Amino acid sequence: MIIPTDRDHARNLIAEQGITPFNVSEYQISVLMNCLRKAFKSAPNYNGSMRLKNRKVTKFLEMKTNQWERRECVSFNSDGFIGFAGWADDKNIQPILKAVGMWVEQLRKGGDS
Repeated sequence: MIIPTDRDHARNLIAEQGITPFNVSEYQISVLMNCLRKAFKSAPNYNGSMRLKNRKVTKFLEMKTNQWERRECVSFNSDGFIGFAGWADDKNIQPILKAVGMWVEQLRKGGDS
């Protein structure tokens, strides 16, 4: 599995799949949401309390932990920018980067792209 080294690497992997904030499908976002849930489940960050806040598919995914209720997770913005937890340091971004790597791998193996 490819694990992006940083946010820019994650954006490049997504761009290589031809995905932008303007054409990302609901199906693709739902696959990403599943990857985020899996990555959070195995992440030790915040005493294992990282969770995806969204239940419905949206272009602005939020997360929560035992320390706070709502922060950006992944966002597909109307200006064309894809954001990844702008609040997170290099340690706390890791589960999100791992999920993006899982997502891209699934898309490459024949998921909707």
